[in-house]
Amino acid sequence: DFPAPAILTGVSGSGKSCTLLHRAKRLAQLYRERVLIVTLNPSLADLLRTMFQRLPDSAGLRVEVFSYYDYVAALLTHTGLDGVLRLLNCFADVSHAIEQFRSRFTATALGQLLQCRNEVQLRDTWDEFTTSSLPEQSRWNEMSRLEVFLHSQQPNLDAASYIREEFDLIRSGFRIRDGYRGYIEGYPRTGRSIALQENRRQPVLNLLKEWEKWQLAKGVQDQMGLTQLATLVVEDAGELPRQLRYRAVLVDEFQDFSTLDLALLSQVPTRPENGLFLTGDFAQKVFPKEMSVSAVLGQNRSRRRITKNYRNTQQILESGTLLLQAYPIPADADPESHVLRPEYAEREGPRPFVCQTVDPVAAAWAYVADRLDAGYSAFSVCIATAAPKLMSVETILNQTPANLKAAQLTGSYILDTEIVVVSELADIKGFEFGLVIVVGVEDGVFPDLRSAEGERWRDALRLYVAMTRARDELRLIYRSSPSPFLTAMWTTLSPLMVEIETRVSATDDAGRISPPDSEAVADATVLNGRTVVKIPYEPTQDDLARALGTTPVQIANYAYPLGVFPTAITRFAEHNVLAIFEKFDVIPMFVRPAQRVDTTGRVSRFRAPRPTVKNEIPAHRCQQCGRPAIPGDSICYSCS
Repeated sequence: DFPAPAILTGVSGSGKSCTLLHRAKRLAQLYRERVLIVTLNPSLADLLRTMFQRLPDSAGLRVEVFSYYDYVAALLTHTGLDGVLRLLNCFADVSHAIEQFRSRFTATALGQLLQCRNEVQLRDTWDEFTTSSLPEQSRWNEMSRLEVFLHSQQPNLDAASYIREEFDLIRSGFRIRDGYRGYIEGYPRTGRSIALQENRRQPVLNLLKEWEKWQLAKGVQDQMGLTQLATLVVEDAGELPRQLRYRAVLVDEFQDFSTLDLALLSQVPTRPENGLFLTGDFAQKVFPKEMSVSAVLGQNRSRRRITKNYRNTQQILESGTLLLQAYPIPADADPESHVLRPEYAEREGPRPFVCQTVDPVAAAWAYVADRLDAGYSAFSVCIATAAPKLMSVETILNQTPANLKAAQLTGSYILDTEIVVVSELADIKGFEFGLVIVVGVEDGVFPDLRSAEGERWRDALRLYVAMTRARDELRLIYRSSPSPFLTAMWTTLSPLMVEIETRVSATDDAGRISPPDSEAVADATVLNGRTVVKIPYEPTQDDLARALGTTPVQIANYAYPLGVFPTAITRFAEHNVLAIFEKFDVIPMFVRPAQRVDTTGRVSRFRAPRPTVKNEIPAHRCQQCGRPAIPGDSICYSCS
């Protein structure tokens, strides 16, 4: 129990979310009042809701789970659209934008203004704002002057994206009702690498006001715009509505919130004891927002830490730690941030593979198919794109092999175990998978050459977050030249050059690939002096144990060095069966499953090609010791 707000920080995979869920259950049982769990990502909120419902004895408890902006939408809807617009017009000159908004939308569509858009929609809206202005419009003049200045600091900078991030920084710590007073004079702009003197900041504010008016006229609000509206409503009313208050509030991934978001959430608990509980990890803070816990809670708070990682293998965590060391968070980026050094788990596995191939998406699907053949459940596999503009989620989904099912990541992914998950890199925070495959980790692509050079540590953190979602296996795929993030971890990776081919395979109705022909040894019990043992194609751990006259535990011990961590339902791929049989000096004879025939007498077959790995060649090996060497070099770090 905590008499004041409590903060639990922990390394990736330390069990923070699990702790939060069990604490929510305990508080709901203790107080018999409503308890709120909130996080920023809607998909993660769905996952937390599903996981809580699976806790023993959780039925009937008054625990509600919201994404933060769903909660904000409920607050603004309670106030009403007219009330929200009236307040906004009191503190910002937006009367003309309100008139345009009302004239463009029907009464039923007006409420959409208060709903949060996803990042793809907001990205498109921003692109329209920055490209549709005319030379005589004030925003064209402000944008042009700012772009000229920013390009003088870094010629290849994506100035529009940098300005949008600056807008988020401003609105995460300052209020629209004060005209964002405090930003121009003396504000340190922590985490920003391009200095803006005071005479440069006024044009930024002018353009921000144009952006806010433009959004309102279009019937759109970005996330920080909704935060500003919610802050206006609460400060005008003096308190939150009674129906939106809870006995306790538990916030997951609190490092992603802004100072104003945290200020609003701190008013939700009805009593201070056990009222506010925050969990997070500063090593996963990737957004350029101001987030000051001290400004909201002061020093009257309790802290706890968890440093043991229970999710990742030592090999995956070693690579991730090396990346953080190469791209550390600058000391002045966030004075309150303290990145914890993880204690490695005792579990070991294969090194992360870094794969060069001409077709990264096809390679990703080839590896997915291979691991599913080896016994992975589809929902435990995730393909994440680090380059959504070049390899979007939609593009990856469109290349799904015909025998597989795939969908974009949602919080309910664990409810359908037959679907492979595809996501953008930033969206898998808080999730966990057996295998994560990251595509687009290419030099010049990730990090984007047009991003601010002094802030590329944010992309390194995004990659670190994605890597540490992988429980057992990790593959990082690039096309021609590896990202500098990969070269920073090179000594801990297993580099491969991968050749992909596509083929059409015969299958049964269930979509299983027909096994290799084994008629040559069908009647044999001994072949070349070695015993031949029948084994079902894709056998389970128990099948192998029975065939070899040993125990499932012994089979598991042989499987671990192969990168397979079997359960009772794991099915072993052919190459793993061959490796295990070799240990017993025995030859397997795969028994073909009976082919299912349709009413016309034809065997079912794939109607679309399936990519497969044709060849894997270890790449960039040291000529002296054989260990991985940096691309372009002939020796490794140790030998040099």
